[in-house]
Amino acid sequence: MKKLFFIAAIAGVALAGCTKNEPAPSVTDQQAITFAAPVVGLNTKATNEVWNNYPTGTAYDFAVWAKYYVDPADVTNGTYSTWTEGKTYMNEVTVSYSDNTWAPAQNYYWPKNGSLTFIAYAPAGKAEAAATESGITFTDFEVTQTVSDQVDLLFSERAYNKKAVDDNEVGSEGTGAEAGVTADIYKGVHLSFKHALSSVAFTVKTLADYSGSTKITLNKIELLNVGSKASFDQNLKDENNAPTTAASWTAAAEPKNYLVDNSDNLNYDVDTEAYWTASHSKTAPAAADGLRATDFILLPQNLSGIKLKVTYTLANNGTGSEQLVQVIEKDLQTAAIGSWEMGKRYIYNIIIGLDTIYFEPYVAPWVDVPTNGQDFNF
Repeated sequence: MKKLFFIAAIAGVALAGCTKNEPAPSVTDQQAITFAAPVVGLNTKATNEVWNNYPTGTAYDFAVWAKYYVDPADVTNGTYSTWTEGKTYMNEVTVSYSDNTWAPAQNYYWPKNGSLTFIAYAPAGKAEAAATESGITFTDFEVTQTVSDQVDLLFSERAYNKKAVDDNEVGSEGTGAEAGVTADIYKGVHLSFKHALSSVAFTVKTLADYSGSTKITLNKIELLNVGSKASFDQNLKDENNAPTTAASWTAAAEPKNYLVDNSDNLNYDVDTEAYWTASHSKTAPAAADGLRATDFILLPQNLSGIKLKVTYTLANNGTGSEQLVQVIEKDLQTAAIGSWEMGKRYIYNIIIGLDTIYFEPYVAPWVDVPTNGQDFNF
């Protein structure tokens, strides 16, 4: 499911060096740049859109670029022309949450003249990222096989021609705000974020109640031959207020096997209730439109050649029963789902069914065997 983030926070900073001939922006310490409190929602506006608060931990710091534009003939004006023609004002500056505020370590201030255009990605420092004419790019991004180190990679749209903070827009509670957002009011530039990767989740349950005679223990869930590395281009048109229409990844390369879950750490006995492997819980995950820290996150890619491998153990409930390890592999690509797409969560339901063992007794007919005259006389 596609989602987006709307972001805002206080961003104060010293000016970056000027590299073009236009007048350098003059600033005042009374006009600190701010970014609104991040919340999460869907990628596209819809009637069922839901907003959720953006996490405030350091794992969700975001990095911002800003370009400055001014008209040399009239310095009070200046709007976006192209990305390269703007002066670099903020260069991949990390913004963190502290003291109820989203801010970089140093202060940046609003120019008195001209305007600023912003773009960002998150989490800061977790990818080889760049801000280019076509928007955000990620070069050779690799998804680690260590689930706890996987990241929810985000990219924002450009926020064009800003001259001051955006107050009470989507993302801050107040006039015109969306229902359900944070009660804290932050004034600031709003950045619309989208998920760059795909989320994969699993449930496991049995087809029927086998508890009377058979115990089924989940051992492993693995994804085989999954592409681990690719590059991303936002493909944003280099013009004012042009939306992203075709953000894309290159074909995923360097296939690896990913261990989704290993129940050796939890000794989980499967039954008829759905078991969510990522959270080790039989309850449903967080709201489908929100963030889940337990998501398994992978590169968007074609599913041809990718297999789902499930290992589980069968055992009779009786004392001294023999345990039988079962290993099943299935092709992940189906007619319904041929690939993983950006910003979508795929929930696969694994149902373990057992064929009942029946016995059909058969008695062979009697066969007369002559004894060749070996009679016994008593």
